[in-house]
Amino acid sequence: MHRYRVEFASKSIDESRLRDFLEQRFGLSEIAVVRGGQSTSGGAGPKNITEEKILALLADGKPWRRKAIIKQGGFVQSPQLIDLLLRRMTDVGIIRKLQHGVYSASNEPVATNHEIPALKRNQERQSHQRILTLLTEPKSARAIQQEIGVTRQRIDQLLKAMLKANNIKRVEVAGERGRFRYIRCDSYDSDAFLTRQPDLHESRVRILSALAPETLSRVTEVALIGSANIQTLPTYLVQLSAMGLTSTFKLGQHWYVGITPRGLQHPQYDPHSPKAKTADLLADFGEERVSFIQFLQALGAARTADLTFLMPKDYFRAKKHQSGNIIQRLEMAGLTEKVLADNKGHPLHRLTGNGYFVAGILSRVRPCPSADVLRATISERRKEYNEFLRRAGGRPQITNGADTTTQD
Repeated sequence: MHRYRVEFASKSIDESRLRDFLEQRFGLSEIAVVRGGQSTSGGAGPKNITEEKILALLADGKPWRRKAIIKQGGFVQSPQLIDLLLRRMTDVGIIRKLQHGVYSASNEPVATNHEIPALKRNQERQSHQRILTLLTEPKSARAIQQEIGVTRQRIDQLLKAMLKANNIKRVEVAGERGRFRYIRCDSYDSDAFLTRQPDLHESRVRILSALAPETLSRVTEVALIGSANIQTLPTYLVQLSAMGLTSTFKLGQHWYVGITPRGLQHPQYDPHSPKAKTADLLADFGEERVSFIQFLQALGAARTADLTFLMPKDYFRAKKHQSGNIIQRLEMAGLTEKVLADNKGHPLHRLTGNGYFVAGILSRVRPCPSADVLRATISERRKEYNEFLRRAGGRPQITNGADTTTQD
C-alpha cells in the first residue's frame, strides 16, 4: 500500500515531474499520483488486456480478493502471472493493496475491515484436500505447486499447517531437487521411502550420466565430463552411493566410481551423454590386489595365509609378509571385511558389496579362477610348506583351522 496519495485536476502539470519534486524536496516515497480519478506513476497505466480486465473488475468500487479476481476474470494466464501483474499495478499506483490478497481501485476510498469480503473456508480447503490426495507418495514443495497451480507462498502455508496438525511428514533428502519430501503420515513407509527412485538434482544427473556401464572411472575423469567442481564432487558421490546408484571407493592414490544396475535403470540417466574415461584397473590396482580380490570372489572367504599360498612361489618366498598389508589396504578401501569364524585363530576375509561390484568388473577384463582349482592349490601348497618346516626343524601349524607356525 502506498504511504502517500496525491490527487489533482490540473491538466498542465506533469505527474512524473510532480512526483520527482515531492521526492526531492520533501523526501517522500511510495507516492501514488492521481489525475482526474485515474491512478498513475509517471504516466503509467494498464499495459495489456489482462490488466485492463483487472481494472474493470475493481471499477465497482468494492475490495476484491485475489482468488475472486482470478476466478471472475477468466484469465488464461497462470495464477503466478496474475500475481506478478497485481504486484506491478500496486507498485505503480494503478490499484491499492488493502491487505494480504485484497485489492481495490486506487481512486476509491480505503475500505474498512467490515467491507472486505470474508474468506470462503470451503474454497480454501480445496487446495488442502488436493495436497493430501497427492501426498500418498513423497513429493517436493515444487512438485506440489506445479500440480495445484497456486503460489509457492500458499503451498508453504498449507504444508506448515498440515505439519502442525500431524497430517503429513517431512523427510530431509540430499542430492535431490528440493531439500525436503512430504508424505501423508498414514502413507509413510521407511523402507519404501528409501527404495523409491530419487528425483535427482541436475548436477547429480550430469555425474550419473557421465558413468559408463560395467566399468570404473577415476573421480578426476568424472569431474571433467560431468562439469563438477572437484571439491564438491566427493559429497555428490557419497549421496549417489547412499541412494545405491553408484559405488565409490579409494584405493592407493586414486578415488574410483562406477554406476550400479540401479543407477543404469534410473529414469534420469542419459545413456547417450559423453562418458568418463575407463580406468586401467590392472595397472592401477597391481597384480597382487587384483589376484586377492578374485581369489576371494571365487572362494567366498579365506585367511591371509591361504591367499598367500595361491600366489606364485617366488612371491611367497620374497613377499609373503606383504600379504597382510595388501588385505589391510583392501579393507580400508571398503572392498573386504573380516569374519571371525570362532574365538581363536586368524580371521577370515570376504568381499563386501563394493568388493563384489569391483570383482565383477575385473572378471570382464580377466576371468576369475575356479574355486575347486584354488582349494586344491591351497591344500597342495600347505602340505609343501609343512614338509619344509619339518625339514627345517620347526613344528608345522598350518592346518584347516589356523595359518601360523612356531619354532621349537
